[in-house]
Amino acid sequence: MSEAQSPGYGTVTIEGERRWRQHVTKRWNERSKAPGLDPRKAFATAVEVHYPSAYGGVEARYHSEGDVVFLADDRKVRTCLALGDRAAWEQAYVRNQVTENE
Repeated sequence: MSEAQSPGYGTVTIEGERRWRQHVTKRWNERSKAPGLDPRKAFATAVEVHYPSAYGGVEARYHSEGDVVFLADDRKVRTCLALGDRAAWEQAYVRNQVTENE
């Protein structure tokens, strides 16, 4: 299956990948420090982290080059957040998880 628009939901389905919301691509371009990168590839290489605001089965992944946290649930990538726009303690908490695992 190639890209296909889901009626009314703005979700793109790609064979072998998670369902991808176009909202994520828009937010990546607005919020990422590396907007030239493909956000789907960025998500695939992002590191899973515990994110304080993510609960109820939400998966969080941090992409250091873009400095964003992707949030996904129900096998859909929902959004990405600019980590630099978050509180200082939250930034440190997420970044420390990545540097501790290197």
